[in-house]
Amino acid sequence: MSILPTIVSILVLLVAILYGVCTTFDMEASRGYLPILMRAALNSCRYCNRAHEEDFTEYDIPNDLSDKVVLITGASSGIGFESARILASRGAKVVVGIRGSRERLDKITSSIPGQVLAPAPLDLSNYDSVRTFVDSLPKAGIDHFDIVLLNAGKRPEEFSANPDGVEWMMATHHLGHAYLFELLTPLVLKAPGQVRVVITGSVAHMWSYPEGIRYNDTAEIYQSRVAYASSKLANMLYGRELAKRLDQSFPKKFIVNAAHPGAVHTELSASVKSFPSWLAYNATLGAMPLLRPAVDAHVATDGYYVPVGLRAEWERDTAHWWTCNETMRHELWDWTRDTLKKVHSAMFVTFPITNFLHSKDFTEYDIPNDLSDKVVLITGASSGIGFESARILASRGAKVVVGIRGSRERLDKITSSIPGQVLAPAPLDLSDYDSIRSFVKALSKAGIDHFDIALFNAGRLVTQYSTNKEGIESTLATHHLGHAYLFELLIPMLLRSPGEVRVVITSSVAHIWSYDEGIRYDILREDFSPFTAYANSKLANLLYTRELSAHLEESYPGKFVVNAVHPGFVRVPVTEEKAPHFVMYDVNAGAMTTLGPAIAHDDQGGG
Repeated sequence: MSILPTIVSILVLLVAILYGVCTTFDMEASRGYLPILMRAALNSCRYCNRAHEEDFTEYDIPNDLSDKVVLITGASSGIGFESARILASRGAKVVVGIRGSRERLDKITSSIPGQVLAPAPLDLSNYDSVRTFVDSLPKAGIDHFDIVLLNAGKRPEEFSANPDGVEWMMATHHLGHAYLFELLTPLVLKAPGQVRVVITGSVAHMWSYPEGIRYNDTAEIYQSRVAYASSKLANMLYGRELAKRLDQSFPKKFIVNAAHPGAVHTELSASVKSFPSWLAYNATLGAMPLLRPAVDAHVATDGYYVPVGLRAEWERDTAHWWTCNETMRHELWDWTRDTLKKVHSAMFVTFPITNFLHSKDFTEYDIPNDLSDKVVLITGASSGIGFESARILASRGAKVVVGIRGSRERLDKITSSIPGQVLAPAPLDLSDYDSIRSFVKALSKAGIDHFDIALFNAGRLVTQYSTNKEGIESTLATHHLGHAYLFELLIPMLLRSPGEVRVVITSSVAHIWSYDEGIRYDILREDFSPFTAYANSKLANLLYTRELSAHLEESYPGKFVVNAVHPGFVRVPVTEEKAPHFVMYDVNAGAMTTLGPAIAHDDQGGG
């Protein structure tokens, strides 16, 4: 009996070579497809990998994981279930993301000894379900995750698509996991130590479509095996790009790896009739490629783990013409982000928890050190984003004029609290046109003869109905008409700028919730709703920006760059008590949205 493994290995090797020759007959020889296929096939089969079965086993996992909180998707059976069992047996608190009724969830969690919970069902093909699952975590007492195993997978034979029209496996295996991870950002960032993320891929990625990933699979061209391969290739490309971006944004905080469990005897493999079960790993061995990068102390990021917890090489053990192709990785990342933006609407970029991978694309340190040749106007600079923008620009040597309401004493107190050349020549109440005229007249007396940058940022949400002297509802009068009138009066000074003039108008995603007809110009007391009136004014800001940009470009080609911005949900005095701090940007991050188009060299108008 001792020679049986050797005989089996030889037979499998011959089959792998024969299959490889057949499948690569039309492939480019330069890809090195055959040796990669052979290595992958041999790694995937238990009898060909017995020599390494003791390299990392269940007994190499630390006995005490009571300080770890773990999330595992696809834990109803197979590898996910076994991973949950092993980690829970070591004292970890394990949250499982599985589909089904409350009864099914309770039945599964109760079958695993230890702290195992399923706060809500999780259907990764349904983005509402993903949001509901994440919302349920704090209610279940989950405030962070140390380990995240994105493992859920299924291979349906018939074509189907999610409600957004994306093929089911791509929607579930890739997009669902990507969306889940984005929403989990605050919980993983709150982990006291390093965070481990493992994404279950598969050697099957090698059999994807000729172009690699097919984003628009349809019923007419659907092949279950190839669509599954495409989704697994997406898992691996996403894992690599996620590892790189997380390391850039949060050095050494995250360890992200992909895993290929091998041929494991699970419900998924059993559904493939041609699968020889005698070649398969059991679920415990199949879990090792996930658990080793999840718990082993000696693990680096951007790896690929294969049976039985061995770290493989991207160049030698995967379809490197795809997995090592940075252009393809960036294309997938952009498609993923664009798709999820549609799913999550504009709210996707409103909160830092869903936008954290871009939180360092533009920071205070990207702003030029010397802005001494710039004269800047900022309205609404008494606090929040306007105040922070004034502080940053003044610290770079810019002369900053702030337009704020109040007494002379208040103006002096605010300007003196910002180091640098910051002045408030006169009070500015944007709902009062006399005040606007007085402010503009005061500029020349203060030695201001031109502006290079104008940030129209002033805004507030009023709770009681009121109008300005002309009978226009206060929010619309201030946010839109006041800024429009101020800009008209400033045109001579802006045209005197020696170079290009940047204009940034602060709007908000709230514009989506304006009145049914869009803008309501004659809001009456009986129609008044504070938030809807605010949304109405922010829609006016957006429309005005676009029209202003077009008119200025027509009249003064190349002179003005005009953009609107939505800073997101920023922690300022008015929002301080509205939501937990972790879902809000700090004021510095909020200011970056405004300062980017104000000073970035490659910015274009009309945005």
